[in-house]
Amino acid sequence: YDAIKVAATTEQITDAWKDQLKINGKLVYPELLNDVQKLVEATKTQDGFTLTTHGYVEFVPLLKGTE
Repeated sequence: YDAIKVAATTEQITDAWKDQLKINGKLVYPELLNDVQKLVEATKTQDGFTLTTHGYVEFVPLLKGTE
C-alpha cells in the first residue's frame, strides 16, 4: 500500500503493516508509550522506517483478534 491509517492506539507497528507498505509508503498511527498517546507517521525506507511524531492524541485501544 501507499498508505495505512490506523484509528486505534497500538504499542508497536505490526509486521503485517510493515510488510504491506511500499517503499516510501506511510503508516499513520496513534502510539501508546508510558500511558501517553502520540500520533506517529512512519515512512518505509530501504533500510527500515523513519518516524515523525505529530503531537498528543487520544484514541481507543487496538484489540487483538481471537483465534
